[in-house]
Amino acid sequence: MPRTPPTTTTIDRAEELVAIFEELQSTGSGWLNIVPELPEGTEVPATPNSLAIFSRRGPVVPLATWTTTEPTELGLLHGTSQRARFALADTVAAIPDGWRVLADHPRKGLVVVPGAGLGHRVVARWLLDALTVLCLPPHTGRFVVARYPG
Repeated sequence: MPRTPPTTTTIDRAEELVAIFEELQSTGSGWLNIVPELPEGTEVPATPNSLAIFSRRGPVVPLATWTTTEPTELGLLHGTSQRARFALADTVAAIPDGWRVLADHPRKGLVVVPGAGLGHRVVARWLLDALTVLCLPPHTGRFVVARYPG
């Protein structure tokens, strides 16, 4: 059976992402991929391929993933060549106290579990801030959200 392609939308604000979180969570399955929107014509350096096994860099345009699993897990692939917790430290997107870091690798990315009882608004705001901080090329301040059914 062929997979259903994702539906995509572009958002400006965390509130829009919250609405998508809530809609998807009400179905009980699926996930989101979120990337910063780049201006038309922006040249993006190639992401290291599988032959670059010793590279310490992921994609220069970060990719965030949000799932409907409980507890919610957030994933971030990025190209800063360092652990995300260090790249995000002392920024608006520093990993909040009480959040669990499940993985943090320069090439494989960051996986965190938000603190218990936090609403979607806090998670959405942090996710968009983290994407903004980790994005190496210039971006528009908007985000492209791809929604995958379960």
